[in-house]
Amino acid sequence: MKKSLKPRHFIIDDNVFMVKVHVCVNCTDEYFYKYIERKYDTIVPKIKGSGGNFLSCDTAGGPLYCLWLESFDKTVWKLGVLDHEISHCTYSIIKDRGMDINDETMEVFAYYHSFLFTEIYKKLLK
Repeated sequence: MKKSLKPRHFIIDDNVFMVKVHVCVNCTDEYFYKYIERKYDTIVPKIKGSGGNFLSCDTAGGPLYCLWLESFDKTVWKLGVLDHEISHCTYSIIKDRGMDINDETMEVFAYYHSFLFTEIYKKLLK
């Protein structure tokens, strides 16, 4: 029988684009949506993910960026899910700052994606 893991929540503080990225792991998507709605007094779009999801929504305190991972381990599949959701997050944050993603800004996207991946992965390993 699989051991049930305790839900975890942590925040990545970004001093480049001045945002906070919330990460929830080891929980169901329903738990994730309820947690965000309760904590930030907002309604979030509920989209079924395949082991992970990204959402961005407006709150009284500004935009909210959240990643959900149903569970995490260091398998290729879970690293792929993490990378996929961070790609959505990176795109959303850069677009919200008024930048288009194109040949001229691709390097910004790549560097920022690498930053988020590294920071989130370090916390997941703790």
